[in-house]
Amino acid sequence: VAEEIEIELDNAYEDGRESGVEEGQIKAYAAVAKHLLSRGMTLDMVADYTNISVDKVKDLCVRESED
Repeated sequence: VAEEIEIELDNAYEDGRESGVEEGQIKAYAAVAKHLLSRGMTLDMVADYTNISVDKVKDLCVRESED
């Protein structure tokens, strides 16, 4: 799981470099949240694990699916 997250972060970081640091951070958080959700974690679990609010996790996932 850690390797998969690292790959997701690397890919998101590279994508984000093209659109700026802040956008890269958002993409990285979105990739991690999406990956954890795909592994069966609930929104609450992802929020606790990443220290991001549930509403922000939802926003990140919506944003990631739109990209």
